Amino acid sequence: MRPFFILAPLGVLYLALLGRLVQLHAYPRSVEHPVSGILNNETVLPGTRGVIVSHDGKPLAYDRPAFELVMSSRWLHRRYSPENRPEDLSDADIWDEINLVAEGCSLEPAILAAALLDPEISYKVLRRGVDPFEAGEIRNLLRGYRGMGLELQPTLDRVYPLGRTYGTLLGIVADQGEGREGLSGLEIVYDSTLKGTDGAKGSQLVTGPFGVNPAKGMLEPEVGSVLRTTLDLDLGQRVREILATSMEADQAVWNGAIVLDVNTGEVLSLVGLPDYNPADPWAGEDGLDHSGIPTNFSLSIENAIEPGSTFKPFVVGWALQNGLISTTESFSDPGHFRVPGSRNVIGNADGVPLGAKTAKECIVHSSNVVAVQIGLKIGIPSFRQMMNSFGLWDPVVLGGRASPRGRAPAEKRWKNREGSCYTLPTLSFGQGLMVNPLRFAACFASLVNGGRRIDPFLVHEVGDELARS
Repeated sequence: MRPFFILAPLGVLYLALLGRLVQLHAYPRSVEHPVSGILNNETVLPGTRGVIVSHDGKPLAYDRPAFELVMSSRWLHRRYSPENRPEDLSDADIWDEINLVAEGCSLEPAILAAALLDPEISYKVLRRGVDPFEAGEIRNLLRGYRGMGLELQPTLDRVYPLGRTYGTLLGIVADQGEGREGLSGLEIVYDSTLKGTDGAKGSQLVTGPFGVNPAKGMLEPEVGSVLRTTLDLDLGQRVREILATSMEADQAVWNGAIVLDVNTGEVLSLVGLPDYNPADPWAGEDGLDHSGIPTNFSLSIENAIEPGSTFKPFVVGWALQNGLISTTESFSDPGHFRVPGSRNVIGNADGVPLGAKTAKECIVHSSNVVAVQIGLKIGIPSFRQMMNSFGLWDPVVLGGRASPRGRAPAEKRWKNREGSCYTLPTLSFGQGLMVNPLRFAACFASLVNGGRRIDPFLVHEVGDELARS
């Protein structure tokens, strides 16, 4: 029996090992080793966002490789913790090191010290937008201070070459935790089109004589689609310069300018001030950015406005088109005009010369008196038809965003004496109605392109897809 008692345990062990082998093959499962998270690492490679370009392909917004300088180490593993601090490193030596590293990283020493010496902080972004050249210099510097917990992480910066010009139209891109997303303007409307796909690079730490970090899988990031707009880069810069000069000279609250191609409806330039810098979208309580420039995050030129005397060409043009007046007909202009059947007296602005005027001179001198007389000749039904024919109240969707619509007088304002004695005369010189500036500019295009209505659009092409919007 002695051989039995000696071999039996070995047989049981053999059967147990055989059973375990069968189990692992039949029901495999992944077992995560406690140190596998340290030995295996995966780095996210951010996907490049698509470029937004002008009508001739010049970049208005694009991604540029950059780095973030971060403190990404737990206190237990950092150089200045009691467990890791070299015995010969005094407090004075620590501050000397921090000052040297802060200078090399373009940081305030107090900010760097607060991150490195606080046991409660295990991750903090200290600098963004570090370009690749500077990142190389910082990386070389940090090799001399291993264990500080500082590292450079790859990222992408959104660059806007024109600065504030078209900034309100283009919008903002920011990191929202799970990736960069557009937060306003074209960046948010076409976010799904512009957004690239993140990739990943795996690595495994190998110690001893075998080296470190061999490649362990690579998923290349994908680039987002190109968004081609109708905007003109050089024209936009020049327009903004003119508006800024006018803004300061007139002490205006806001101003703006629209440039359209009257034949196609392409928006060549759309600028409103105040605006903002999409690369640094910030404003203090005083409404100024870091450079002391007034900041506004909405496009002021989109707001509906009262057209005033700029409405007179439509009144005169409609009357001429329908034969209600002639180019040689003269209208009395003593400087004021009493609307027949009422006490409503219309006067001219200061500086309008007195004396009879033709339809052309009505526009040249901006005479309210003559405009009202022409409006009364048109009459309420035809006047309302004129406003509808030009499309004054049509919606405006620019770059996927709906702008505020114009507003006509309420229906009750057109009835009886109120319509003929007050509403019609007031509208004749451009008051009593609100128009969207972009729609109004499109109406002006109809005056000079032979009467053909156009719809303004901003986005001409998305990738390979034609998308007028």
